[in-house]
Amino acid sequence: QSGQTVRIPNAIVDVSFDQVGMQMGMLARVNITLQVKDDVLKIPVTAVRDMNERTFVETIVSEQRRSLPVTTGIRSDSEIEILSGLDEGQTIFATP
Repeated sequence: QSGQTVRIPNAIVDVSFDQVGMQMGMLARVNITLQVKDDVLKIPVTAVRDMNERTFVETIVSEQRRSLPVTTGIRSDSEIEILSGLDEGQTIFATP
C-alpha cells in the first residue's frame, strides 16, 4: 500500500563457505532463533485466535465448543507458547 515504509534489517554473519556449499555472491535464506525455552506448553499457531484485544483458543467444555482465554508467550512460524489458560491434554481446535 502507498504510504507504508518497509524496513529490512541487515545482519553480519560469519560463514565458513566450505562447510555449507556456498560461494561468494550467493544469496541465502536463514532462520535466526532468538529465544528457546524447554518444558513449555505449546500449540499450533493456527489454534490461536485474536478478537477484540483478547487471545483465545477453541476447546470443548461440558461437551460444547467454547472460547477459552489464554495468555501466550514466544512463538515460531508454526507453534506458540501458552503461559496460562490451557492445561496439557485439553482438546483444542486448529485450522490447517
